[in-house]
Amino acid sequence: MQATSASAQVDREALVRDFFTVALHVVKGSNEDVFRTIGELDLSLTQIKLLHVLDSGERAHSVKHLAELLHVSLPAMSRSVDGLHHRGLVTREEDPTDRRSKLVAATDRGRAIVTAMNDARMEKLREFIASLPDDQAARLAEALAPIAARDDLSNCRPNDDKDPDR
Repeated sequence: MQATSASAQVDREALVRDFFTVALHVVKGSNEDVFRTIGELDLSLTQIKLLHVLDSGERAHSVKHLAELLHVSLPAMSRSVDGLHHRGLVTREEDPTDRRSKLVAATDRGRAIVTAMNDARMEKLREFIASLPDDQAARLAEALAPIAARDDLSNCRPNDDKDPDR
């Protein structure tokens, strides 16, 4: 990252490249564990994306809405939901406001899969942070704390940080 003046002007494109470099390092480093989890479960990419969407909130989604969110056909989404439902990873219930529609939500087992993938990424991030000298770790912590506290990032916090009393 390159500062362009003493008044904290930042070359934002350089910041994007630097942030991408670090993020990609963490993601690539955790891919082996994430891909192993996916392979063991024999899930499709659409099913993995579906579990991530369902894990990001407490409310259920209609199959139609999920198909739109993930840019797949309604029949493809129905097949993905059926497969996950058969494995006990999602629930599927009739929408009380529209009996023709089904509402889908992740089960605890479905959320556990997303947690396992996130845990693999967190472990790689722990290794990376541990490799930083103390001064770099302190500066990174100071810079990230107010950003990570933003309300729009609340659904991305690890489960142990979602407690509002923390």
